[in-house]
Amino acid sequence: MKVYIAARYSTKEEMKHVAVLLKDKGIDVTSSWLQEPHAAGTTMDQVDPQDLCAYAQQDIEDIKAADVVVLFSVDPLMPTVRGGRHVETGIAIGLGKPLFVIGPVENIFHHLPYVKRFPTISELIEGLLKEAYLLESMNFGPGEVVTEIVQPWGTDNGTTHR
Repeated sequence: MKVYIAARYSTKEEMKHVAVLLKDKGIDVTSSWLQEPHAAGTTMDQVDPQDLCAYAQQDIEDIKAADVVVLFSVDPLMPTVRGGRHVETGIAIGLGKPLFVIGPVENIFHHLPYVKRFPTISELIEGLLKEAYLLESMNFGPGEVVTEIVQPWGTDNGTTHR
């Protein structure tokens, strides 16, 4: 199971801790933005535009390589300045990747039937492990796009397509 973490850049250090928790459970994290050399408080005007372009392209590749995208959402009434996590979420939805959200509903796309919400990290990890089992039992290979997921623990009675 490979996961891309989408979150505010300012939470980079916290997300590194989450990545360690996931790795401890056998879940690989494809989010290379966690290893970028810039501090969590870095603003985009402090980074060379060519580097920003390269980072964006790498993020897209990292999302493509993931089986699931995990979004750490924030209160929709809280003002934020960047919002790259929303673009990452859109890319995931466009690619048919399952989206797991931890935190509050930020926008209408969090109500899609294949978006799963989790209140805690431990419940997120449990959901990811169930998703990994489901994908493995259905013989989906690494990085295969799943457009609709049957969730054996949920109420979705849809079908699964490659």
